[in-house]
Amino acid sequence: MPTPPPLKQATLSSTSVITQSKVNSLVLEFIIADVQPFSLVENASFREMIAGISGGRTHMCRKTLMQRIERGSQNMKKAITETLQDVQTVCTTADIWTAHHRSFMGITCHWIEPETLDRKSAALACERIRGRHTYDVIAAKVSQIHAEFQIQGKVSATVTDNGSNFVKAFNEYGGCEMDDEMDSTDDVQFADVSAVLQEEQEEEELNFFLPPHHRCAAHTLNLIATTDLDKAASQGVSRKLYRSAMSKCAAIWNKAHRSSGAADAIEEIAQMRCLVPSVTRWSSEYHAIEKLMSLTESQLNGICDQLKLAKLHPQETMFLKEYTAILKPLA
Repeated sequence: MPTPPPLKQATLSSTSVITQSKVNSLVLEFIIADVQPFSLVENASFREMIAGISGGRTHMCRKTLMQRIERGSQNMKKAITETLQDVQTVCTTADIWTAHHRSFMGITCHWIEPETLDRKSAALACERIRGRHTYDVIAAKVSQIHAEFQIQGKVSATVTDNGSNFVKAFNEYGGCEMDDEMDSTDDVQFADVSAVLQEEQEEEELNFFLPPHHRCAAHTLNLIATTDLDKAASQGVSRKLYRSAMSKCAAIWNKAHRSSGAADAIEEIAQMRCLVPSVTRWSSEYHAIEKLMSLTESQLNGICDQLKLAKLHPQETMFLKEYTAILKPLA
């Protein structure tokens, strides 16, 4: 019986050959998924790395990368539009935020898949908003995005926060507030016909109409836990206790935020990093208070002594613990 030839050890080059198309696809996915700057592909060390691990394949330049991303964006937009054509009803959300002195509007879409009844979502837009965020600018942009995806007549409601400009945009150009109850009345009201005709003409010139408006429940609860709570706690016998307890907590947070030495001292005493709340998210303030209340009395006193701050009195500590217990459902 002849002896079989010895097995040859497989090498990387013999088992797989990476193609130029695969290299381009992987680089594109990396840039998009990790939100890397386009200029990265022009970095000398990045080019050397790609050439080394791909067996000498070439790399895309910045211009080619941007063209591929633009094509991919258009293809994705087309696919989402085609998907939404088979959906009868959708809900959208809209929000505006500022980062690095630039304003953006984001719009998402949500629907129920007709066959599987699964909830589906898609991001429709994340676009720059230049100038002031006036109600008419907001209305025009929301209407434009709805039209681009051909869902103008399918949107059952658009959800936004309680910002005055968002509310005014939908009051002026949209349907009724979904949260408002329709009041019935038998009173006869007379309208100025010329004024009505003028308004209709102006609306035709604007050529956009918004769907019914629904205010974000999470943001509404956030307002309850901030504005309304502050009003309630600032009255009566709880006023002094509320303000003194909050001011002492704020003093600890300010020290931890402004001084790395203070933050290190807190970590050494409490065996944890001090949470510093964000002014835009009430829940972060709640969790920061909850974190402080998880410490023992000796730890709290040790932190205050180390940072040379006023200590929390037992009544203030008890108040803050009740505060976190009562407001936990909102957080």
